Amino acid sequence: MTMLGYNVRMSEKIRAFIAVDLSKEVLEELGRVERELEKSDAGVKWVRPDSIHVTLKFLGYVEEDKVELIKEKIGSINSQIVPFDISLGSVGVFPNWRRPSVVWVGIENGAEQVKLLADKVEEAMNELEFEKEAREFKAHITLGRVKSSKNIQKLEKFSQSVKVSPLNTNISKLILYKSTLTPKGSIYTSLN
Repeated sequence: MTMLGYNVRMSEKIRAFIAVDLSKEVLEELGRVERELEKSDAGVKWVRPDSIHVTLKFLGYVEEDKVELIKEKIGSINSQIVPFDISLGSVGVFPNWRRPSVVWVGIENGAEQVKLLADKVEEAMNELEFEKEAREFKAHITLGRVKSSKNIQKLEKFSQSVKVSPLNTNISKLILYKSTLTPKGSIYTSLN
């Protein structure tokens, strides 16, 4: 783009979020839970099991020149993390079964540590002028997003009958992800 004879490079934007990864065993268990819930044929777009993680902060569209600052903040938090385990809980939805928008598995043990980590991320990103989240953070693992009311009551019944193995996974590092939207779903790329 040229402005008054000067070449001005517009900063590119990337869609980004900060998360923690889960172990292969936990991802396999969550994939099994998804397959059970999919049998309800509800109007839900399910997350690919290999893309499941615990999101601590969705940043939205970020100027590429801000990415290094975000990585520095994440690195600072990572240097302070004392590794801890979390375990899987039961299936639930946000905000409720009358108007569900997100299907998730809760975090049983370790939920408070995940919340403290999310609070640290929230503060660090607020220092970089990212808006604070209005809702209180609730530790969860998103399995799918409800796209229609099709078979929601059936999904609720399935969610009550599916048993989630309370597997553990170790949390020791925050990851900054770039999210690229495609017709087949989002592609996540680690940036740190």
